Amino acid sequence: MDKDTFVFFGAIAGLIAGVLSIVDRALSIREKIASSAKRADGAIAQITTGGITSPRPFRVVLPFLLREEILVIVSAGLVLNYVGLAIAVRLKSLFYLDMTGTALVSFLLGPWWGAITGLVSNSFVNWALYPEENAYLIVFPWSLVNMTGGIFWGALARRAAFRRYLTTPDNSSLGDISFLLMFGVVGAGVMAVTGTMVQGAISDRTILALEPSVANAIDRLLRSWYTALQPILTAILGEHVGSALAWAIPTCLENWVRYIPDKTLSAAFALASLRYGFPLFEQQLILRRTSEHEFSDVWSRGDNWSSPLLLGLIYLPSFLTLISSAPYRSSASWLVWCLPWMVVAGGLVHLARHGLSSVDLQSSRLSRFENYRRCLSPVEREPTYAFFGRFKYATILASTVFVLVLPLLEVDFYKVAFNFFCIVYGSLLTIHLVRISVCQNVALARYSEVGSERPGQVNDVQRHSGQQQTELPASQTGATADIGIPAVPRM
Repeated sequence: MDKDTFVFFGAIAGLIAGVLSIVDRALSIREKIASSAKRADGAIAQITTGGITSPRPFRVVLPFLLREEILVIVSAGLVLNYVGLAIAVRLKSLFYLDMTGTALVSFLLGPWWGAITGLVSNSFVNWALYPEENAYLIVFPWSLVNMTGGIFWGALARRAAFRRYLTTPDNSSLGDISFLLMFGVVGAGVMAVTGTMVQGAISDRTILALEPSVANAIDRLLRSWYTALQPILTAILGEHVGSALAWAIPTCLENWVRYIPDKTLSAAFALASLRYGFPLFEQQLILRRTSEHEFSDVWSRGDNWSSPLLLGLIYLPSFLTLISSAPYRSSASWLVWCLPWMVVAGGLVHLARHGLSSVDLQSSRLSRFENYRRCLSPVEREPTYAFFGRFKYATILASTVFVLVLPLLEVDFYKVAFNFFCIVYGSLLTIHLVRISVCQNVALARYSEVGSERPGQVNDVQRHSGQQQTELPASQTGATADIGIPAVPRM
């Protein structure tokens, strides 16, 4: 599918979404959904108070978590990726910063959803907004680097060391430096290997840095290294292998040096966005899990077979596009484009054998559902929280009417409508994410004021050190214990 077709369907989808939103408001479907949600809350209450256990509530829990947890986090990741790239391109900086959102999603949802976010951000968002022709030839191959970053960061974020870093009070500079070294410097090295493989597959030595002077200097250094290494490696390993390594070694080093500041800043910005922007997600998805068995494997904690399968389905259009493109049909290119399939297949097999059981997953989801509702419901009932609903419908109504009038102006309707809907829906999404961030911070602040610590609760750090948690008066403890987690220090 070329970009014009994508723009056409995007404009139609935006128009349909606007019309459906107006119809939804006019028919008061929102009130009916709210009534059914209240009845579902009653069923949940019966279960949590010792009532009869029933599988029915999970039909409410799963859509709720998909809408209020996964879609929110992934949307925030996509917005951060786009904003970082837009700023970098505008300022012609040394960094891309198009993986900040990938890091955020990896920290919260793990490696598979981090890879999914990186893939969607690079293969769809960046491709749709790329201004030049044949954008897929330039954008699609580099999705592998974004996916590698998501998997690497997600795996590191599921280690006990990351939780100890987040929960240790008064972190020293050594802890911060260790975080930046592992997530930034080491992560840049891992992604540099993938980036070098992509460059080799597309036979591309194009300068990718945004700052021309620095890029040209690095390119001159790369050529000098290649000239020095080629005769030595050729004499030892032969013409073909020696020449390939003479190019790959300095290219990988160049990519690593170029990635270090970019990936380090991306990880740091993602951590700041996580801690200050979505503290409730941090506590429910990272800090609340205290089961040693659940943390025993970075590939299976909280995931099932659907996560890698979804990654493979989203990668399929990019894969078909790459293997059908004339410049990328060599045997070396095929091997590189098939690497994600190997990761997906390995993930499916591993999760099928060692992943969490359906009972454990349902229990975890139900617990998070209860904690979200208990913490956020008081804030959501306030008039200020409901303002966005009215504002959203008014904005969609006005924008849809405007788009319907566009044919009278005799303009390129689909392109103008697509760009217009991107701005409108993108702005509404940003406001929605800011609202969620404020709501989470306000809700946790209120719990801290009125809550009390659960006696005898032990967190990961204390379990690791063998120390029991001492009870504190209600005025000195965080109320996060009331939603199933111990109080933790905030940065």
